[in-house]
Amino acid sequence: MIMAPIGSFMALAFPVFDPFGFPHVTNFSYVIGHLALLVNSIAYLLTYYEKGNLTAKSVFLYNLSLNSFLAVVNMLLRANYGFIMDFPVIQSRQPILNIFLVTVGLSSLMLLVDNLCLRLKGDPLGIFQNKL
Repeated sequence: MIMAPIGSFMALAFPVFDPFGFPHVTNFSYVIGHLALLVNSIAYLLTYYEKGNLTAKSVFLYNLSLNSFLAVVNMLLRANYGFIMDFPVIQSRQPILNIFLVTVGLSSLMLLVDNLCLRLKGDPLGIFQNKL
């Protein structure tokens, strides 16, 4: 669950729209869908998230396996899901380098989100506490 706000934020920060003219329902659903995922995942994490068995090593290995699988699928489909084949920040088209960069970046951000959620769970103002 800690990957949801990162992925949705990245999708909004580096949008890759379908090649249809604006306005089109696919562009609208892309923005609204990722925005809803971002808001709902943050609300969920701040309300229900608890420390699990996450270690830096397990997060890194999980991301490495996921990104390696994505690279194979991207090669078969000639796609760029997860920016594995064409990394927009440094304009790299080297899949091995991109897998490493995306894995390190996502793992670092996931551990940051994990740490932030656990720190904000204390919430002295009571804003994010479950009232049900």
